[in-house]
Amino acid sequence: MDIDAIGARLQEASRNLNETRTVQPGTPRSQIPLVGPILAGVRRAWNQVFSRWLVEPLVDNVNTFNETVARAFDKLAVVLVDVATQVTTVEEQVTAIQEQVAAVQQQVTTCLEKSDEAGASARDLSGPDLSGLRLARAYWDDQAAAGLLRAKEEILARFPGEEEAAFLQRFEQWGASDAKRLAPYYDPASRVLEIGCGIGRILKYVQAQERWGLDISQGLLNWARSHLEGEEGVHLVQTNGWDFQGLPNDYFDLVYSFIVLQHINKQAGFNYMRETYRVLKPNGRFFFQLMNLLCDQGFEVFIDTLTHEYPLYLYTPEEVDHKLTRIGFQVDELYTAEDGIYVRGHKPSG
Repeated sequence: MDIDAIGARLQEASRNLNETRTVQPGTPRSQIPLVGPILAGVRRAWNQVFSRWLVEPLVDNVNTFNETVARAFDKLAVVLVDVATQVTTVEEQVTAIQEQVAAVQQQVTTCLEKSDEAGASARDLSGPDLSGLRLARAYWDDQAAAGLLRAKEEILARFPGEEEAAFLQRFEQWGASDAKRLAPYYDPASRVLEIGCGIGRILKYVQAQERWGLDISQGLLNWARSHLEGEEGVHLVQTNGWDFQGLPNDYFDLVYSFIVLQHINKQAGFNYMRETYRVLKPNGRFFFQLMNLLCDQGFEVFIDTLTHEYPLYLYTPEEVDHKLTRIGFQVDELYTAEDGIYVRGHKPSG
């Protein structure tokens, strides 16, 4: 709002009003020859009498009214300029407040983003060994980004001369073979959860109504969605490396894991076991495969971890049995084969 322009317009209007506020009675004149001056004189004489008693009081009243209006307008002009000034001040204050509100909103947004990041970090790193979880996630995300190239090369090194097609066929066969081990422990109407599902090599061959896969790596889960495209009843969830956040209590009929728990520190691994107990139904079953420290191959892997940044955590059969029992599981079978510990059991109903 332009206060100066408003003031100038009001001053101009006041000046015009003051210039025309005084009314003056006219003087009678006549253009008629000879008789005209006589008529004008008679009219002036009459007007003097008429004006004195009628016109002059009327003109005085009009002039008084006009003067009152002019003064009132001048006062109103002052008020209007003052109001316009106040309105401009309020507009400036409103603009300043809006800017402050926008700044506060930005600060709130920033705080919420930082809070979300902090919350995500807390969820991601709520276990005692934070670096191990970061390394595990980074390692498997890198594997996924490289198209599992490293894993393929490691497996091909075991079978020199094997072509990629043969590797892929063997990869699928391993998934089907591990899934076959699980077949006695669930039925087609079951809800099954895999810990560390990777790209879904086992989950693909599990024949259950609901198949859930957890993994720490979003990259591997993206591969799993592609690998399991068209499969029904599949749910893939990224875990934070510490618990099964978001999964309901007493929901699954079977929870299983193959060669996964050695990739997270033992505190997180123990919490995974506790979370398994939480999400299993009463009488629900579990099946875990873990790396065995007490065999020659497992001990060699353990020695190898001393010189590598990426950690591996090996177990003993007694350690596995003790931890599962203390959680509350009934261990039904525990045996070793090659470098692995295989353990199955159930969650008691009572």
